[in-house]
Amino acid sequence: MDPVECLKKLKGRIITMHLKDVAESGKPEARDVPLGTGKAKYTDVLKELYAQRFRGVMSIEYEHLSDQLVTDVAKCVKFVEDFASSLKG
Repeated sequence: MDPVECLKKLKGRIITMHLKDVAESGKPEARDVPLGTGKAKYTDVLKELYAQRFRGVMSIEYEHLSDQLVTDVAKCVKFVEDFASSLKG
């Protein structure tokens, strides 16, 4: 399923969501990757949420345990923060 199209269909009804990106789409066992580096089109997802004036809660989901866990989650946070900063112009 295309995440942006799904967001459009649910416009106005989304109150919370978790953010997760994966290396391969369509595979439940696919490895988590930092937001924006996988298959979920997160720049487009965040643009759509902004266009919808989303004011809900977002949380980052990261299930891949590794020595890089804290670094990878920090990259996820930075991705969202950088996107928000880009909106300022």
